[in-house]
Amino acid sequence: MPETLKRQRLKEASAVVPSRTTAPLRRFTAIGAILIAIVLAAGLWFFSHRTRESMARAPAGISSPTTAKRIAVLPFKPLLSENQDQVLEMGMADTLITKLSSSRKIIVPSLNSVRKYADLNREPVAAGRELQVNSVLEGNVQRSGDHIRV
Repeated sequence: MPETLKRQRLKEASAVVPSRTTAPLRRFTAIGAILIAIVLAAGLWFFSHRTRESMARAPAGISSPTTAKRIAVLPFKPLLSENQDQVLEMGMADTLITKLSSSRKIIVPSLNSVRKYADLNREPVAAGRELQVNSVLEGNVQRSGDHIRV
């Protein structure tokens, strides 16, 4: 029995006191983990800083994949010029502008910006160039009694 008692005491003593070989290993592991974290943080900062700089330097006419798309919603035109209803035409455009503006991926000029393009003879491509947008949405509207066709 004294032999088993010795073994038991030896196990207890080795469990309490770490061996001399594991202490330096733990220290090197901790230092390595800290260095890796610092390198990753520096890399992320550098990448995000560089991305912001490149977006700021991009020419105005070139759209990069990370920039938001710009679309202009022109006031709707009547299907027949004698049935013109400016309130309905502007209202339809305003509703679409409001809905599209709720998306953070699309930039839409306000109704006040596109109001001057309500003229029937205005060219949509020229309006898009003046408003500096990627796309222009134009539409027709027709009222017949209580029915509206868009």
